[in-house]
Amino acid sequence: MLMILPDELLLSIVEHFDCIPTKPTLYFQFYLASPDIISLSIVSWRWRRICLPFLLANVKFTAQQVVKFREFCLNNPSLSRLIKSIYPQAFSSIRQEQQHVVLCRTLPILDRLCCVDLTDMDPTLDVLRLMLQHPTVTVLRLRSSGSLPVGSLQLDLSKVVVDRVVFSQRNPAHTLDPFLRRGLKVASATLYRFDLLGAFNRLSDFSGLEEVELISVTSYEGILNWATNHPRLRTLRFTNDDPHTDLAWSLTNSFRDNLHEQNLGRHFRVTYVKFSRDDNDQAWWIESMRIVATFNNHSLIEILSVLASHFPRLQALYLDLSSHRATYLADNFAAALGYFPCLRNLHLIHVFHRLELEQGQPLLPLRPLTGNSSVERDAVHTEAGVVWLASHLAKKLRPLEAIHIEEANWGHLHSIGIYGRHVKWNLKGWILVDDGREIDSRLILELPEEVEGYDETELTLL
Repeated sequence: MLMILPDELLLSIVEHFDCIPTKPTLYFQFYLASPDIISLSIVSWRWRRICLPFLLANVKFTAQQVVKFREFCLNNPSLSRLIKSIYPQAFSSIRQEQQHVVLCRTLPILDRLCCVDLTDMDPTLDVLRLMLQHPTVTVLRLRSSGSLPVGSLQLDLSKVVVDRVVFSQRNPAHTLDPFLRRGLKVASATLYRFDLLGAFNRLSDFSGLEEVELISVTSYEGILNWATNHPRLRTLRFTNDDPHTDLAWSLTNSFRDNLHEQNLGRHFRVTYVKFSRDDNDQAWWIESMRIVATFNNHSLIEILSVLASHFPRLQALYLDLSSHRATYLADNFAAALGYFPCLRNLHLIHVFHRLELEQGQPLLPLRPLTGNSSVERDAVHTEAGVVWLASHLAKKLRPLEAIHIEEANWGHLHSIGIYGRHVKWNLKGWILVDDGREIDSRLILELPEEVEGYDETELTLL
């Protein structure tokens, strides 16, 4: 039936399966053809003809494969014209000089090449010069400014984009400034321990920024206004784990007023916030947030309700209850998370032991016990409970795609040594949710070696 359709409709089908990078970027981002397009290409000669531009648009090769890649391009000129981006890997500027020469000789053959991903190699000056002079190349991506070869300052670097730079108040990395004046662009900048004015001043010479991360800042008031001067900027991240600092008070006025009215501000801290904005909308919105609940309060449900009412587009929530001692019914907890209509990723840190399951709720162990140890029983019970909770949340929260779990507990093995021994187990990993709301657990349970086969006579869990 499909074969009677015109090529235009078949092309639309292939475009539907084309891989789109999950991380949006205004610059080039390399990705290979999806497995679905590869499968379509072997159905028939007609499908292969339609799929070929997608199969060859982005090509990855290593230094050992560069000779074969050049031969392929020479022997198949019509196919080489389909190549729009390349990703050379494992090139060493010292040990593989010959491979660099071959790469240089290959570039003129690729007469429709647009983008080059150099994040896995340090190009020689000759390679970099030829790529910059290539008439159709518009973007060269580098891992860091350290990948630029000696002599780069004599070149026009306006096509070069560095993935990420990192600097601190003490080390502001002014050695980068001459490259910026030659046109170098930076996609992402991370600043440690900068005051906002210092951060603004340091970033004033950066063009083309897509992402800025500020670590250990006390406030970010005013930065959204500053961001209007950087039209490419799409992401702002703020992190501060200082227990005396709360980023919540730098959020919207209405949110601060609501916290004050309900006396909730002292019951939690915001330690991480990610702002985003879309290509077609310059308004900033909060995409993800990390909440740390304080030691002894029973306000978590109210806190989640207030957060959801002020930040309805929140897609990722980190919830840290490691210092929290209150408990909540699992159904009430799930209902509170349901206030977030767009929540896709949930990060639960020491949450399970703060939840009360419905009485009589069966928890099926996912593994047999290796001995008679309360430490192991607690770990296996927690694993089973976490998987049940994830399944429960998957059915309640329709947009949910994944849950990341971090759980741990300590126990005391009395019969080991004179004074016994404290041991700790850890449970962490992802639980994925499919479209049918079924879950796929990728959890890893780490038990201490002493627990395996242990037969206790007395054990006290802390």
